[in-house]
Amino acid sequence: MKPQVQFQKRDASNDRGFIRDRIADSSQPVEVSINSLLRVSEQIEQNTRKTKHAVRAFVLFVFYQLGFTTTGIFLYNIGSPNFQQCLANQQQCEPIWGWQILGGVILVIGLIVSSIVGWSEIHKSD
Repeated sequence: MKPQVQFQKRDASNDRGFIRDRIADSSQPVEVSINSLLRVSEQIEQNTRKTKHAVRAFVLFVFYQLGFTTTGIFLYNIGSPNFQQCLANQQQCEPIWGWQILGGVILVIGLIVSSIVGWSEIHKSD
């Protein structure tokens, strides 16, 4: 048997305990004030907004990080010598340090930028 909901105007200061006790005993109708429903609705809206910003922050962090990481590793690999070809020709191959350093710098910058973007999105939920 579903509990019946009756709306009446009353003091909403202790509704949470009152509603919980009444729902536990489902044979009695549940009395809910409009103020408590509005308060719960506002809490749900606020929590939904916070969740939306948290998910957006995570997604933005991941996508920024993915872009910077891909670029950084690509540039790092451009500077890496082909060791199989070097061993086959018995040459001493040196990496191109400029490309490797640039790739490493882009990785670090990507971590910083993606963190800033993610945290700025988190702070929008406050």
